[in-house]
Amino acid sequence: MATRRHDPSNAETLRMSTLQARHRGHNIPDGVTTFNEIEYDREGGVFLNRTKIVLLIIIIFLLSAFSAFIGRYTAERQLRQYIYRDSFVKKAESGVADNQIPFLAVEPESYKVFLDPKLYEADGTISKHDVDYSGRVEVIFRPKTDTSVISLHVGHLKINDDTMLKRRLSMDTPTEQVLKDDSKYELNTEIDEKQETLTVTVSETLKSGHYYSLFVNFTGVIGHDDHNEGFFKVVFDKKEAVKNQWYVATKLAPRKARNLIPCVDNPKHKAIFEMSVVRSKDTKVIFNTKKTGLIRPDSLGLFMSNFKSNPIPTDSSLELTVWSPDSTDSIEMITDVVPKTLDFMTSYLATNFPTNKLDIVVVPSEVMTTAESPGLIMIKDSILGTIDKSSIIEYQKSVESIVVHVVRQWLMPLRGLDRGSNEDKWLNEAIVNFLKIVNIDHIKPDWNFGKKFPLDTVQPVMFYDSWTNSEPLANYEQHTEIYKYISSVKGTSILRMLNHTFTESIFKQTLREFVHTEIYKYKDTISFWTLLDDNVRNKSVKLPESSAVLQIVNTWMKNKNYPLIKLQIDGDDLVIKQFRFGYDEPKPTNDWVIPITLTSGAAYSTTVWLENNPETRVPGYISASNGTWILANQYQTGYYRVAYEDALLDRISYEISHGKSFDEYIVAQLVGDIIEGAFADVIGFSDALGFLERVIQKAGPNPGYWNAVFNAFNKIEVVLHNTKHYDALSVYMETVVEKAYDMFQASTIDSPDKILGKMDTSYFAGRVELKKYVLWAREQFNNWKQTSTEINPISPNDRKSVYCTAMQYATKNDHRFMLTKYASSKWTADRKSIAKSFSCSRNSQFLQKILSAGEVKFDDLTDIWQSILDNPTAGQYPFNYLRNNWETLDQEYEETNVGLLSTMLHAGIRALNSLADFEILQSFNEKYFGNTASNRNPTLLEVLHFEEEILRQKIVWKEKYETVISSWITPKSAKSNLRIYKIEDGLKTKTENSKYENNKIKTGEEKPSVDSVKTEESKQENITPPKKDASEADQPVVVEVTKSLSNEKPEPAVVVSTDENGPSAVTAAATESTPTVVEQTKPATEENKPAAEENKTSVSEMKPTAEKNKSAAEEIYKPTAMTTAETSTPAMTQVEKLARPVSINEKHEPIIGAGPDNEVKGLKQETIEEKKPEPSKKNRYKRNRIHDNITN
Repeated sequence: MATRRHDPSNAETLRMSTLQARHRGHNIPDGVTTFNEIEYDREGGVFLNRTKIVLLIIIIFLLSAFSAFIGRYTAERQLRQYIYRDSFVKKAESGVADNQIPFLAVEPESYKVFLDPKLYEADGTISKHDVDYSGRVEVIFRPKTDTSVISLHVGHLKINDDTMLKRRLSMDTPTEQVLKDDSKYELNTEIDEKQETLTVTVSETLKSGHYYSLFVNFTGVIGHDDHNEGFFKVVFDKKEAVKNQWYVATKLAPRKARNLIPCVDNPKHKAIFEMSVVRSKDTKVIFNTKKTGLIRPDSLGLFMSNFKSNPIPTDSSLELTVWSPDSTDSIEMITDVVPKTLDFMTSYLATNFPTNKLDIVVVPSEVMTTAESPGLIMIKDSILGTIDKSSIIEYQKSVESIVVHVVRQWLMPLRGLDRGSNEDKWLNEAIVNFLKIVNIDHIKPDWNFGKKFPLDTVQPVMFYDSWTNSEPLANYEQHTEIYKYISSVKGTSILRMLNHTFTESIFKQTLREFVHTEIYKYKDTISFWTLLDDNVRNKSVKLPESSAVLQIVNTWMKNKNYPLIKLQIDGDDLVIKQFRFGYDEPKPTNDWVIPITLTSGAAYSTTVWLENNPETRVPGYISASNGTWILANQYQTGYYRVAYEDALLDRISYEISHGKSFDEYIVAQLVGDIIEGAFADVIGFSDALGFLERVIQKAGPNPGYWNAVFNAFNKIEVVLHNTKHYDALSVYMETVVEKAYDMFQASTIDSPDKILGKMDTSYFAGRVELKKYVLWAREQFNNWKQTSTEINPISPNDRKSVYCTAMQYATKNDHRFMLTKYASSKWTADRKSIAKSFSCSRNSQFLQKILSAGEVKFDDLTDIWQSILDNPTAGQYPFNYLRNNWETLDQEYEETNVGLLSTMLHAGIRALNSLADFEILQSFNEKYFGNTASNRNPTLLEVLHFEEEILRQKIVWKEKYETVISSWITPKSAKSNLRIYKIEDGLKTKTENSKYENNKIKTGEEKPSVDSVKTEESKQENITPPKKDASEADQPVVVEVTKSLSNEKPEPAVVVSTDENGPSAVTAAATESTPTVVEQTKPATEENKPAAEENKTSVSEMKPTAEKNKSAAEEIYKPTAMTTAETSTPAMTQVEKLARPVSINEKHEPIIGAGPDNEVKGLKQETIEEKKPEPSKKNRYKRNRIHDNITN
């Protein structure tokens, strides 16, 4: 009944209702006076009539029913293959080693494990053989749907027949109470050995949501090695220092936890584990499950031993303990590095350490590989070192290894996940390596680790990624041995590029979110790229117009090789073009989305996106640079190389010679890009060599300069090795390394960088046989031999170079001494250093003994072969050894160590560089890997194809560049023989003639002194070269000699001795390492016959066709040019067999000074270049070989 206020017959009610309705915005026409005609609107409410209410209820019911149906249908589809027995086992995705069962119907929540290992013999000692262990596991689960089937992985375990199932009231019900339950379930157990599963079928249906306990008793084997990937045992009885020490440990790769206990062995499955082990009173047991919470079965860590514990204090609540046998030399590195790494990573990732404790177990290196699980790390003692006992290189590698193990703890949940795509499986290791770089830069800032990463790590990997046999990162499913080497560093380089492009703060925030939340949430790692994309856009960072972060990364994941960026000038614009780098001929492409970083001496720094386009322009950047240098990819933050056109390269060269804008790492990167660009035929080889010479002249006692120079010489050696010009190259390399050696000897070695620079220089000096270093190294080695104590007097930083140099000139007594020291070495790092030096020996019988593992440990063979691989001129002996012994080696190592065989093939083939070598390799390939071969290992076949491609290219390089390199190197080697040495009170000319029989320095043998030999220079009143003004300081040495002889009759380039029995000055300076140079001087001196009147050699004897009015510079230079022209003519018929598989371009660079019309022209140009104050923009040579078939 309506109230009076709302009585429809009340006129006042009608009037008030009308006013209120109009006030609320209702359009009520004038004249409406009845209540039924007004749409009354009560404030704050909704009027529903009966019909509307019924319809609303029906709609809600239908929506609920539809939602329930869809949910049940989806769940049934997901569970169907696991509920029904016929479809119980799901086949693993391609690329997974074994089958997996992604259980959903029955997924255990907890395991209670009891283990009883039978370790002891009757006499109380640890058994050295395989032993059994018995165990029982209580699997606590709650079915997600009604089912009568329970399945577990059991691996190679033996399952007893007393399996039983009990009802459990709750998760917390004690096991004793569960066992007292009288209820019984009839079970039918079935073991599938092929699928490695135990299937339990219950007579009645298990209800979803109810708790149950399945008790399984089993027996396993504790093996005596770690190849079982379960439980293994190690007993030390040979090495006295660790005698009677032992340990038992687990090593569980993804899907290998089934070999330890019955479980659901799936990387997606996590549960709580409680472990109990029977042990003796003196045995220590370490679990990683005590405080870890939910973990995957393959993350279980168990360690039993009689090792000693060493607690390490930290600044957090984390319990850090190091376990080691008594023989461990030192844990100082762990004490120094691990707490700092824990603190920094916790701060950087804004996430606490994943567990509340961390146990680090140090084990002898010869018994196992490293292993890790959440909260437990097992490492080799060989990676531990101290700064006093280890070289700085070994110490830094040890720190890297420790940091990587600790950083991986944060990323452990990613290990082995079944992601939706194989394309991102490289990301986990790339993140670990990226965090390693960031961490070491923080805890060891004086190492410059991040700046050196491109030079030490990226550049070598880019060489492997430059060939057609390389593979893209996304090819994880069928990855090869080359892929394993490339993927980690290439992935890390991509992350470095994104970190630099999107700023460090954005990239750090993404890593924090990924590690803190997303890594535990998603099944695949695409979330990382999604997070990065969101953070970039939220911060308004410029992205390519049509590309997301994932699209950018996909271009780097799915393309093999890497881009070559070419910079060109077009008016005021800078043109950037994209090519695919390759040594045959880089090809234009638009495959990559590339962030190009540009830096200039005057213009602004910027990042330009080259987005799926062969080229782009930067308007006005040339004018903005105001004639100064322009660099792309500074500090190699991007994974690509850069080629500069002539004018831009001139600006860079000028800055290196006269400016201070570039540090050693920028110059090192430039040398690498330019030398590789020359070998790829995109930069003129003459220009690349000139750039290298400019760097040599400018270089100071900084390791970055010399590392790049030595790497460039290693590459050039590949072309001239086993040619008549190699000795000239050796002379010049000796001159260059002497400059570096003297610099480091005279400078204060006050930083890790300078120590590393001195070590690299010493090693290179020993390899090229720098006399002063060889004599010093032999002296150090002899002092060691005469030491009566076990203390090695050679500094750890000098041992690598001293050992190798000693082996180069070793006698049989020296070989026996080194083998004795090797066998008795107690320090793993020093033992390996001695083993690596064995590869430097030139005694074939000794090498045969070493390579056949007759005198070395099996564990050191890989290091020895790797040392051979690192030597660019190792020679043919390693390959001949492989060819003669391959059947034996293949049978011995194919099943146990294919990696060693791969290293052998890499090292043996890499030193080959001639057409004859190629034919021998083809014969070897056909015999052992041809279609008729019985055993063709795909990994080794891939190595063969890779090395064959490199050998083909080296033959092409020799045909294309031998003439250019020899014409550049020969005059420098001749000038290097006229050096004047400063001795005590004045400048004296001193020459020595040191002859080595079979390239050996005999111990204790005096060298013949030739101090009494007078050269032509000493005859000229012993005057010193005139002082040079500033404009002359950078002129070539040839010009300097010309000025000193300006008032004399033009003399030949080679001066002879005034003593009838004395050798010429050139011969005396270069005898020990340059026999070919001596032969080249013979025509000029008539078989070294002493000169006649006034002890002068006639010009006509050297250059019968020379004009008499030539300048002295021409007289000196022309014999070199003639010799080059006569000896460097390419024989194209030698590569006819390679013409089909490899395209050989016969476009040679112009030879400076060659030919009668321009023999001094190149020299004068070089002199003018050195004197000019501004860089020239004029193209002097046709340098760039890229065919620009792209329309602008």
